[in-house]
Amino acid sequence: MALHTRWHQSTIKQALGGDPTFITTIREPAQLFESLYSYYNLYKFHGELTLYEFLDKLEDEDFKRKDDRFLQKIGRNQMLFDLGFPIEDFDNEEKVKKFVEEVEQNFDLVMVTDKMEESIVLLKHLLCWDYRDLVFLKRNSRAKNKIQKLSVDQTNKLRRWLKADNYLYTKLREVFDKKVEKFGYKKMEEEKQKLSSVMNQIMEGCLSGEKNLHGKILFEELKKSAGCRLYALGEHIFLDEITKAQWKRADKVALQSLGLR
Repeated sequence: MALHTRWHQSTIKQALGGDPTFITTIREPAQLFESLYSYYNLYKFHGELTLYEFLDKLEDEDFKRKDDRFLQKIGRNQMLFDLGFPIEDFDNEEKVKKFVEEVEQNFDLVMVTDKMEESIVLLKHLLCWDYRDLVFLKRNSRAKNKIQKLSVDQTNKLRRWLKADNYLYTKLREVFDKKVEKFGYKKMEEEKQKLSSVMNQIMEGCLSGEKNLHGKILFEELKKSAGCRLYALGEHIFLDEITKAQWKRADKVALQSLGLR
C-alpha cells in the first residue's frame, strides 16, 4: 500500500481516520516518461522500439500501442493515473482541469523532484519536524550517461502527448513556486544551508571519517553502522523492517479477534 497504491482520496482518508496530512510529489512529465521507459524496459513492451523510435511514431494514427499500459499501470500521463484520474478522460480538458483543482485542494503539499531541497524545507515546516528527521540520500538514480537526452522538438512532442500530465505539473508547479515565494527566498536559502549542514554532520558521523564515498560503496559502509544502516536500505527492505516492528508492538489480543496472528 505504501509503494504501489493508486490514489483514491475518500477511501484512503477513511482508512487513515482522524485529520491526516496529505503530501505528494510531481516531476516534469517528459523527464518522468524518459525515466519510466528506461526503468521498466518499455522498449520490450512497445515492440523493441527505442525511446527515440517510439517518439517518432507518436503522431502516427496507426500506432495503436502508444496508449497501452505496461502491467496495466505504467504509461501515458503517469502522474494523473497514479492520482486516480480515469484513463478514458485523459483528453477531456475540462475534467482534467477540475481534477487538478481537486488535487490542489486535497493535498497539503505537492513536492517537486527537481526542487527537492526546497520541498524538504517546506515539508519540515509543514510537519513541524526537525531536520534530523528529514535527512535523505539519493537511491536508484541512474548515471548521467544512462539518461537518454531529448532534443527540444522531442521534448515538446512528448509534452503534447502528455498534455494532461503537463497541465497538472504546470499548475501545481505554480502553486509550489508561490509557496516558496511566500516562505521567503532569503529564508529558504538559509534553511537549505541548515539542511545541508545537518546532512553533512550525520554522514560524517556515520562514515567514521571516510569521505568521498559513492554508490554501492557508500551504502555498504552505512550498513556497518547500527545508527545509520536505515539510510542504506531500499524501500522494500525498509518497509519490511517497519512491518516487523509494528507486529512486535501490536495488540495481540485485538489482532487475534480479527483473525490475524
